[in-house]
Amino acid sequence: MSTPEQVMVSAAFASKYSEASAAIKNARAAVAHLSGSQKTALTNRLDAADVTRVKAARIIDVVKVGTDLNTKVAALQEDISAQTLNDDTVTAFNAVSTAIGTVERSTGKVAGSPAREAVNTKYVTPAKIAKETIIFEVSRYNLQKQIDADLTANKLTDVEANFAKLDRLEVRAADIKAAGNKLYPGKYPTLDKIEAQLKANKQKLWDAYQAKLTPMVTGVSAINAKQIVVKFSAAVDAKTLKAADTSDVIKLVAGDKAENPGTVTQELSADGKTLTIKAGTGFFKGDYTVKVPFEIVKGVNGQFAAPVNQKVTVNDTTAPLVSSAKATVKASTEKIKTVTLTFDEDVTSIDNVKIDGVNYTTPDVVGNQVTIAVPDLDATKTYNVTVINAQDAAGNVKEEQVAPLSVSVDNVAPTITSVSSVGENQVKVTFNKELSAKPAISGKVGTYTANVVSDITVNPDNAKEYVVTLDKSYLFKNGNSDTVALTVAKDTIADALGNTNAADIVSIRFQRCNCSKCS
Repeated sequence: MSTPEQVMVSAAFASKYSEASAAIKNARAAVAHLSGSQKTALTNRLDAADVTRVKAARIIDVVKVGTDLNTKVAALQEDISAQTLNDDTVTAFNAVSTAIGTVERSTGKVAGSPAREAVNTKYVTPAKIAKETIIFEVSRYNLQKQIDADLTANKLTDVEANFAKLDRLEVRAADIKAAGNKLYPGKYPTLDKIEAQLKANKQKLWDAYQAKLTPMVTGVSAINAKQIVVKFSAAVDAKTLKAADTSDVIKLVAGDKAENPGTVTQELSADGKTLTIKAGTGFFKGDYTVKVPFEIVKGVNGQFAAPVNQKVTVNDTTAPLVSSAKATVKASTEKIKTVTLTFDEDVTSIDNVKIDGVNYTTPDVVGNQVTIAVPDLDATKTYNVTVINAQDAAGNVKEEQVAPLSVSVDNVAPTITSVSSVGENQVKVTFNKELSAKPAISGKVGTYTANVVSDITVNPDNAKEYVVTLDKSYLFKNGNSDTVALTVAKDTIADALGNTNAADIVSIRFQRCNCSKCS
């Protein structure tokens, strides 16, 4: 037996096995009445025959458990093909896992490496492919049930840890299929329907988790002399961080001997969990206290953040380091005209930057970025950028550091990626990249031929976004809603490299506001 096709027990084989077993048993009974050398010789011959019988028995055993495994795999495969994932699927999966172990143990007792390989090829390999196809989907299903139970029991620490585990299992679900299809092309299908089911349930659980969280300050730390970060356990509602007079409700109080940082500003991260407090014209040094007031700041789930008075000591002794040196061109045949250095913190001054043997003593320093105008460097060559005496706000100086210049090609045209209404007569227009100048956007409504755009303003916090204001006198002439067509003519906008746009026409529908303020 050396091929999968030969792994079987025919009726004739089973019959002969039974005959041989009975014959050996009868012969042993007869030999038992003998003695001396004759008994020894016959016993030895029976022992040899029994070895052959046991080999046959092992084959019968493995075919029996292998057939049982095939039945269980077929049941699991039905769910895989139908993309069904429920408790019955988990039961079928567990049955296959157990049966694989049983077959592998039985296979280990089969005589001969070729025979064992044939058994594995016939039974174990297809079963493992079926198991691996859905293993991480089953794991995620089970873990989501555990998360649901933990939410009910308010074990929120366990819930947080299991969500992180869930993210890892999602990656492994994709990885095992990619690896499996390299070995067995087409055998590991993508389970799109199951994937959608799991992701939808994950989002439902995540929303339930977020609704239970009371935002708490989990840490206050100084990043450097210009930035202090406040970490929250849950996302904070940005609107609750400002008082009616637009002042910050979370206060930073300086200690007696602390440096005056100037007028500080605050910035909430996109996920709402990190508040960065930035120094103004001065810098942070010494002791400061972050004060979160009682029942003012809220999480996005509506829960009040717990009040806190947390002290942080700032003593920045680390000099600024270059994180990257980059240049971008429209094509590799074009010349590099600008080099941008990014540091790990804001820098106040740089004495000198050397590139390709040329020293530049007047770089443009803004925050943590430094821009150097260069005289047409060859984009196909490699360069090292040497930075001399980079200094931060606290006076820390890095005397010399070298970074390789990374050159990338950007020939992507600027284009509108989204439009959304932000008021009764205002639209937020978002581009895929920053523009070199304010875009020329025109707008028309209904049968009017006039351009209804009255103003265009860039978002100071995001240079890719513009607020387009429309002339109200053209709106809502025939009801409480209007559709406005916004147009950007071809080649009328450009990015910093000179890439220009194709024609863009987008439409957006406005709804009249009937609140007391607008009536």
